[in-house]
Amino acid sequence: LFAEKEGRKKSGMLVGLSRIRFGRNPRPGDRLVVEASLVQKFGDLVRVAGRVSESGERLAEGEILISLAGGAEE
Repeated sequence: LFAEKEGRKKSGMLVGLSRIRFGRNPRPGDRLVVEASLVQKFGDLVRVAGRVSESGERLAEGEILISLAGGAEE
């Protein structure tokens, strides 16, 4: 996982999942649309909401919590 911080990229660690919901499994040939948006940032913790869909049909959605603390900088 990567997040932009002051023009530098830092690696992050997945520390939590919430409100995760799954629809059907993707099939070979599906064209997936992945959307993500910043929900909240508190210090080095970032909460991101995301959704994966195919032709408007939800395949997965939820929120992830990422810690940027201690991540190696590139």
